[in-house]
Amino acid sequence: MNLRFNNKTLTNLGYDFVTYQGGVLVKTTKPLDTLEDLAKLSKKESLVPQQLSLYRPRLEDVFFQLTGTDLRDQLQKNALYE
Repeated sequence: MNLRFNNKTLTNLGYDFVTYQGGVLVKTTKPLDTLEDLAKLSKKESLVPQQLSLYRPRLEDVFFQLTGTDLRDQLQKNALYE
């Protein structure tokens, strides 16, 4: 969801999240409840989502969460040292 929420606001809602490619990735096991919370927060903050999507994490998403860097960036960095 590409929104500009205050990190403290998302933390107060109890969500595990990272900022990523100009948006926010929110990790959840209850996607419908999360969507409802974020919709309420958007309305309260007068924010209009540019994009909203649900998906299972890809390998690249997991890599980013673990390392803080894109897989593509890491591969390019490693190629420079070979």
